[in-house]
Amino acid sequence: MTIKLTSVIEYYEALPHQKKAIDYLQSAIPADVLAYFADLWRDDPKPTKPKQLITMQQATSIFGKAPLVKQFWDLNACLARFEINTNLRLKHFLAQIAHESGGLRWMQERATGDAYEWRRNLGNVKPGDGRKYKGAGAIQLTGRANYQVFADYMNDQKIMQGSDFVSTEYPFTSAGFWWLDNGMNARCDRGDTLEQISRMVNLGGAAGVINGLADRQMYFDRVIKVLG
Repeated sequence: MTIKLTSVIEYYEALPHQKKAIDYLQSAIPADVLAYFADLWRDDPKPTKPKQLITMQQATSIFGKAPLVKQFWDLNACLARFEINTNLRLKHFLAQIAHESGGLRWMQERATGDAYEWRRNLGNVKPGDGRKYKGAGAIQLTGRANYQVFADYMNDQKIMQGSDFVSTEYPFTSAGFWWLDNGMNARCDRGDTLEQISRMVNLGGAAGVINGLADRQMYFDRVIKVLG
């Protein structure tokens, strides 16, 4: 049975079970969609419609599977926020996050995170920090210190809840934050090659073999085919 939102509004009486249902609905809807809904509800003459730099069909073709709705809107919010909005920037960013996430299969590091326990260079200074702040997002945000910087930037301290929260709420925005912090748009603009961009993502600029270069190239070629 399909329930129309108009029916929900008409029969809403603030009963406990109705509040629970509304809270769930609100938690499942991306923030930018809620903001647009609020503008429309207030009859704002110029509602801020969520920007869509990539369609669901394009994303599905690139990643090889459809992202969750929440992931899709976070991806578009990420592209807009971090100005990943030119042909080259999009090609490089999408190819890298497609590879790093295994075509959207992994939004958290598959390891337990125990290897990061007491890693002071990551800011892990409390028991359990290794697991709590293991890699999360399409380009894995790792360590208490990096989570805190991201939380401050986003003005959302719930990010400090750890990897489960980031991988669900900010799977791509966290990757975009890394992209910004490492000046990747400028590298794309100046014409860095796929290998140069991949080396930054995979090895932080170090010399050596780049893991998954052929797979990154496959995704890069796929992005070109999809976006033109």
